Amino acid sequence: MITKRPSLLDEALAPRLKALWAEVEAGRLTIEQGYARQQEWIGGYAEIWADGLLLPGENDLRRSILIELGNLESCDDLAEIESRCRSAMLKMKEEWNVGFREGDAEFVVNYYDKSTNYPYELMWWHTLAEDQSPLAYVAALNLALQNGFTDSLDLGQA
Repeated sequence: MITKRPSLLDEALAPRLKALWAEVEAGRLTIEQGYARQQEWIGGYAEIWADGLLLPGENDLRRSILIELGNLESCDDLAEIESRCRSAMLKMKEEWNVGFREGDAEFVVNYYDKSTNYPYELMWWHTLAEDQSPLAYVAALNLALQNGFTDSLDLGQA
């Protein structure tokens, strides 16, 4: 179920963030004040994101993601799963550097299809722990809903 905070989600986020950081650059707000306000503004987006990803009965996105990965891996040690998640990006970089050759499309396909680290990296990205860029999807959904869009086209590869 999609929930929303009307006062926070009804305005376009990008222009508000741009103006906010202009205030910080001009010295009218501290970096800490700007960051706190940004977190407040994106909070509604983060709630919507989490609502779509939380396992039934869970209310913490990071824990829920770790439980889901643990279930897939038959591992109930959430600290071990988190460790795998936190190291996955570096391991993927190493895998890439060892095998990639310019123009080798087959390597790229196999890299993402067969990497044992990719599920950990991708799921950790979903937790918003180190990167809040997934919230752009929620902002896009909000914009589409505000403008009456009822259909979408996913240009990704199947």
